[in-house]
Amino acid sequence: MKTFVVNLERDKNKKDQIQDECRKAKLDYEIISAVDGRELSNNELSSKVHHISINYLSKGEIGCALSHQKIYKKIVDDNIDYALILEDDVEIPQDINVFLRQFLNIKDKRQGDVFLLYPSGLRFTNRKISITQEYFFYEVYNASCTHGYIISSKAAKKLIRINNPVILVADAWLWFYQVSLLKVYALNKELVKAYDVDKSLSSIEAERLLLLNEKEKYQMGVIKKQPFYYVIKYYHKYIRRVFLKKEKV
Repeated sequence: MKTFVVNLERDKNKKDQIQDECRKAKLDYEIISAVDGRELSNNELSSKVHHISINYLSKGEIGCALSHQKIYKKIVDDNIDYALILEDDVEIPQDINVFLRQFLNIKDKRQGDVFLLYPSGLRFTNRKISITQEYFFYEVYNASCTHGYIISSKAAKKLIRINNPVILVADAWLWFYQVSLLKVYALNKELVKAYDVDKSLSSIEAERLLLLNEKEKYQMGVIKKQPFYYVIKYYHKYIRRVFLKKEKV
């Protein structure tokens, strides 16, 4: 499976570390130069980011979203069915290729769009995709993070359509579901581990906390203006949810 690794050019130590991880795991990887939101000019921001979202997204969040959009476009342009996306601050098992091959051989993967390689969110226990005896995916609701996930070409196209120019952060999985029925699955146990688990070293997280209250209030306002939001909300609340069994991770 083709693997894309997001890395800021100035973070050379992280690049060396993740390249070493990828080589040990024998991944077919490509380093993608991340967009540094702090270096974007006002003209670049106005052309790449929704004019309202500039008010509540931090520069780090904008750069992160644009970096993942950059990969989605490459996936679509290169006709890649499924790709693994990693951020540069993760730890991966050396036998991850075994898991990836097994994933590609599972027909049930067509049920989902994005597959997070760690537990996250509220999971639906009757929406399960078994990969091995040890690992299986659950469809999840209100998941977060983007440090390691598999994405389909169909999902990449969808995310380009709904978040270009950037309206929301890269890991707004709940909102992406609410505006496009993007189905996100997460593993029952951690396969890809972020080094900075508590986010204390994350420059994006520091900026994010400063804008959190303002962003949360405004985010729903932006979402509610998207086409089909209320149709999808009604469908999930009164039809689809009836058949879903929930469990908190």
